[in-house]
Amino acid sequence: GKLCVYFILSSFIQFFISCTTSERFKEVVVEVESVMMNETSVTLSEGESITLTLTVVPSNATDKAVTWYSSDEGVATVREGKVQAVNTGTATITAKMSNGQSAACVVAVTRKVVEVESIEIDRNKLTLVVGTSSILTATVKPTDTVEPTVSWESDTTTVVPVIGNGEVMARSACFAKGPAKVGQFSAVCLLTLMSAQISFTQFVFN
Repeated sequence: GKLCVYFILSSFIQFFISCTTSERFKEVVVEVESVMMNETSVTLSEGESITLTLTVVPSNATDKAVTWYSSDEGVATVREGKVQAVNTGTATITAKMSNGQSAACVVAVTRKVVEVESIEIDRNKLTLVVGTSSILTATVKPTDTVEPTVSWESDTTTVVPVIGNGEVMARSACFAKGPAKVGQFSAVCLLTLMSAQISFTQFVFN
């Protein structure tokens, strides 16, 4: 009888310990309550990138898996939170948790500003007879510079005016310079202006 009681008691104790241990180590699922992004709107130039980060509440949430989306990959793409600006426009970057909680950032992409590196005039010397005109052409490099504004001027404007489109007008015989400028860069064409009665061979520009 004692052996039977001992066996029953031992079995009960083992069962109790087993249940207690199982409950103790049972995983508690903590759901994501909210998610926040470090930016809600950003402006990038074409080719630029930014990395968006998330703050998950509570911080001990069990499942922090997130999927990233772009509303327009032609404007901006996103990979693991890194946003790459592709083309001008606006796209919404969304991060969505497995339980549906989400956060978003609006990305505006602007045209890349390409700085001017140099300017050239198609001719570095020009000879004109008084009463005639010629058009000079300026080339700004690199060619994809954003809307470069070229200004023209002459060091003797009363004698050799230069119109905004690069047209040089010869009013009297002289030597002059016709610079084209854009920003801090400039190029110069040396001008020889002659009277119609004088032979061209008499003017050799050094």
